[in-house]
Amino acid sequence: MLNVKKIQERAQKTVDKVADHIDKPRVTTLEIEVAIGIAIVAVVSLFSIHYMTTSMATAVVVCTQIDRKEARKAGLRRLIGTMFGGLSGLLVVALDDVMGNNPYIFVALAFTAIIIIGALFYGFKLPSASWKITMISLALVMLVQFGEDRMLYAIYRLIGTVLGVLLSIIITTVWAHTQMAIQRMRSAKIDDSDDDDTVGNTAGDVVGKAVDKAVDKVKE
Repeated sequence: MLNVKKIQERAQKTVDKVADHIDKPRVTTLEIEVAIGIAIVAVVSLFSIHYMTTSMATAVVVCTQIDRKEARKAGLRRLIGTMFGGLSGLLVVALDDVMGNNPYIFVALAFTAIIIIGALFYGFKLPSASWKITMISLALVMLVQFGEDRMLYAIYRLIGTVLGVLLSIIITTVWAHTQMAIQRMRSAKIDDSDDDDTVGNTAGDVVGKAVDKAVDKVKE
């Protein structure tokens, strides 16, 4: 007969081993920042068209970063890259409209824009992260539906992408300054407690020395 107890024990050991290799779920500051950004975009979406808020949310997710030291510098690079990619996308849309909205010409224009931008980034030795942001901005603005309102939708997407980058910079900067302020407050409290301990120790030493002198005199 099978020993049910042993089977249960082996099963429990197997489950414990598997559990040891699985990291416990946790939330980092990056997820919190992205969640705040998406929540703000959700509020904005109540008062604007989805073409703008979709690109805005995409920019928030892509551009929000956890590295506070390079936040402003990287944010400025990403903003410039976003503007460059978005304006390039508008140029592609405008040229395609002039050439009759031929799908093959559109693909050729998009391919050419990507190659030219990539060559420029390589020539000026710009970081690959900025190139990716530029490509995302180019795609968001360029890949809009055909029709009379095509250029208008492309402009909305450019505006939304830029607003998303700005929002990510603001969230990252505010969060960083908040954390630094909290750390300064904690450091100040630790320093104050250390000073109190030092004063207490000094006073105790003085009293102790006085007592020792009094005891010595009584012995004499």
